Amino acid sequence: LKAMGFWVDQLCCSDSRATIATRDKLEIWAFAGDPIILELMKPQYYSVRFWRGVDVHGAFLTHYKLIRAILFQNVRERAQDGQDVRQRWVTGHGLGGATAQLFAFDMATRGEPVDHIVTFGQPRVGRECWTLAYNHHYRNFTRRYVNHRDPICELPETKKGFLHSVGEQYIDAGGDLSKRNTWWFRTRDQLRHEESNGTGAAPLNLDNHAIVEYILKLEKK
Repeated sequence: LKAMGFWVDQLCCSDSRATIATRDKLEIWAFAGDPIILELMKPQYYSVRFWRGVDVHGAFLTHYKLIRAILFQNVRERAQDGQDVRQRWVTGHGLGGATAQLFAFDMATRGEPVDHIVTFGQPRVGRECWTLAYNHHYRNFTRRYVNHRDPICELPETKKGFLHSVGEQYIDAGGDLSKRNTWWFRTRDQLRHEESNGTGAAPLNLDNHAIVEYILKLEKK
């Protein structure tokens, strides 16, 4: 990023990490993914927390709150320096994607919505009330990339009431990008993959969650 002319700040607190890249009138707030998400998905860490009028995954909210104070201190400092006129993009991978959406929603409830949210391999953040509230603020400003059979995107389960937000961009088994995210489209895509690799089983694999897989496929577009 520095080679591209961005000024980079690193924000870290416990396991939660963010990078702010600034150039001219653009700010990119990037939240890092973390293997700890596999631990957070275990039953003993499952909980639902009521926060800012919505139901969200308790462990994701706790993770976000580790860095929340530092984030808003930075927001205030930039506003005091006259830097609040910049366009603000928020992004993240995996657990960082969930953190990115929580931060964007937090900003919106304060009357300072961000301009765009782009996430990769993001889990479901909350229940229906969360999804409706988030979509109200960011319906036309979210792109949520899902790689074919990325298992993290299927968690937490819908049977527990968790739903994804708008903006899905589905990368199918052939590496093509599609907004067709119906059950039938996904099932057909899965069957095509099984026929091509001869597995006969759904290829849910953490390899599909790796950020490098998203980068390589999207760079081909």
